[in-house]
Amino acid sequence: MNEIARLTNALAAAARTFLHVLDDRHEVDRSAQASTQQVFASGAGSQTEYDPLLDEPPITPRLKQHGGSEGEDKMVTVAFLGAVARLNAELGTGATAKDIHRAALRAGYPRGGQDVVGWVIRPGRRGAIEVRDDLRYLGDEGHKWLRAEAANMGIVIKGDITPIPIPLADS
Repeated sequence: MNEIARLTNALAAAARTFLHVLDDRHEVDRSAQASTQQVFASGAGSQTEYDPLLDEPPITPRLKQHGGSEGEDKMVTVAFLGAVARLNAELGTGATAKDIHRAALRAGYPRGGQDVVGWVIRPGRRGAIEVRDDLRYLGDEGHKWLRAEAANMGIVIKGDITPIPIPLADS
């Protein structure tokens, strides 16, 4: 991790601690927190490199329903879908349920794999993740979503996220 990323992570941790103290006094301004993260994410045109398998996320991933800001919630998406894309590309096949569980926990889903069931494709609907022979693949919709969210946040995914062929579904 480069020095700027380390400093950014340290400053973010200090800010989270400060906001937590304010939270206890019921004085935290969530809009200020979100706008701070939007400024960080946009970086005045700069981009942050991030490897979802190896790096700490540049913004703490936290779901909105667990008190996260919009930026933190989007980081959950980038961290999770990015990890699935990286696993698929590195393994050359789908990710296991155990891989998905670990990626989900790291991405900010408190219950891991149980919390990401909604990403899985359902019959008759397009989803981000497709399951074949008990392996999980990031599909076209998932890759589009990942690229859009990462670009919106000024994040460049490090490492290979090249889509791999998904086996045909059993009829």
